[in-house]
Amino acid sequence: MRRLLLLIAAALLTSALPSTAEEGRIPIFDSGSLDGSAGPISGRYVVTRDIVDTTEGNVIFIDGTGSENVDIDLNGFSLTGTFSPAAGDYPVIIGQNLGSLVVRDGSLIGDSTRSGFACINCKVVKVEDISVKDVNYGVALIEPVSFGVRRCVTDNTNLSGIYVSGNAATTTSGTIEDNLVENAFETGILVQTEINGVTVRRNRVRNAGLADGAETDGIRVATTGPAEITRNTVTEVLGWGIDAQVESCSITGNIIEEAGYDGILVAPLFAVGAATNCRISGNVMVSNDFYGLRIDGDGNQIDNNVMNNNAVYGIFFNSGADNNSYQGNIVVDNGTQCILDLGTGNTALAANVLAGSPAGCP
Repeated sequence: MRRLLLLIAAALLTSALPSTAEEGRIPIFDSGSLDGSAGPISGRYVVTRDIVDTTEGNVIFIDGTGSENVDIDLNGFSLTGTFSPAAGDYPVIIGQNLGSLVVRDGSLIGDSTRSGFACINCKVVKVEDISVKDVNYGVALIEPVSFGVRRCVTDNTNLSGIYVSGNAATTTSGTIEDNLVENAFETGILVQTEINGVTVRRNRVRNAGLADGAETDGIRVATTGPAEITRNTVTEVLGWGIDAQVESCSITGNIIEEAGYDGILVAPLFAVGAATNCRISGNVMVSNDFYGLRIDGDGNQIDNNVMNNNAVYGIFFNSGADNNSYQGNIVVDNGTQCILDLGTGNTALAANVLAGSPAGCP
């Protein structure tokens, strides 16, 4: 395992980085590993220059014993991995088996065969203010307990820009907010598998789903819930703009335009016709290739949305989607008709504006 060159001698710290030495941070100026089995690795680290690694493996590899707390400040610099392995994904930075890992403020660049940042079995993970480009996953978190991904930019990812997967044996919750995800060949932001509470807000996803036939949504949350999906902007994606497969959720204030399927899909996690109990409010779904809003679950409240100029229906209630209510929505100029209701017990309440579709508006 390669050495991670850490300047810990007082003379070197004083001559090379006096300011960071005074702050108690440990400089990193080359690629390599932090190995918890070889001694304590908890601490605050700072990258001191751009690092380019041309060998197979990770630029920075961090392996803990379960309790270490590591904070890495990229300090505005970039870490680049240029080697293309025949098999395997070697993220630019990977951490595993840590109490906590924080990575912030810099750039991760791959060669389209490795991911940007990954953390596996890290209890607390924070990824903030990083830019990731030309990778598989931009940010991938596997089985965290608590997570936050904030103010990051991902561009040109073979898979998802941001990916989080939970663990049925633990309670996982976290926040994905204020990120920009562009040119993801699969789903832009993907959250799945036993996440027990997630907030996805103020993200921008553009041009996701370039790999036709794969998972190609703008934002997909497929987990037990609850989920809050709010104030996101999704444009030009191949699949659904927002795909919420949850048991309870709040979907509010989002803008979805030019999705290849529907603007928003709300569905039970396992089967059409189960309760989803979501509130879908204040969203704008326009110019999508199928429906503005598709409902596959029961007990949803749909109010004050705009669903205009979608290719087929403004709102579609699938067979088995029952006991939903809708009011105060504007559903205008959709390609076939305003609303198609194949469920039972769905109720139109007050002040819906329905107009301009060739097959009519109930």
